[in-house]
Amino acid sequence: MSTTTVLIKDLSPKIAPSLSPNLYRWLRAKGTGRHQGVVLDSVFKVKPSSPLSQSIGAGTLVIGHPCSAYQGDTDISGIRLIEVLVSGTQAGRVCLAGAASSLELVADFWPHYSQVGRCAFDPLHMEHFKGTEHYTEVNGVKTCLWCGAVCQHEPQ
Repeated sequence: MSTTTVLIKDLSPKIAPSLSPNLYRWLRAKGTGRHQGVVLDSVFKVKPSSPLSQSIGAGTLVIGHPCSAYQGDTDISGIRLIEVLVSGTQAGRVCLAGAASSLELVADFWPHYSQVGRCAFDPLHMEHFKGTEHYTEVNGVKTCLWCGAVCQHEPQ
């Protein structure tokens, strides 16, 4: 796990338009560290060929934390990140029973997200984010204003 402390207030979309309003609201309302004002939930990627990949798909991002109800607990309290991005605070946590071995920690996700915003979970720039126009085009080359990447695909 990353030892970098990220404050929830530093992920406010008022700071940068690249930061997700729904993710910010969810962290404030349902994040594990909401009472301390820090981000304690981690972001994980579902491993290919894992049991969890059968139900929610390999590469799917999950936000949450390991449970520790008993020694050897392999459950994760969390939810697919896309549900948070779409539904905000309406997205609730679920128990992903025995999911720990199916997940790989996305190291330093939060510091990276605080720098590039939503590009952290859409590095190929395949998605269109409602209410945002974050590309510039010069001589036919489209560049992301949030992270500086040259975009190879047209956002959907």
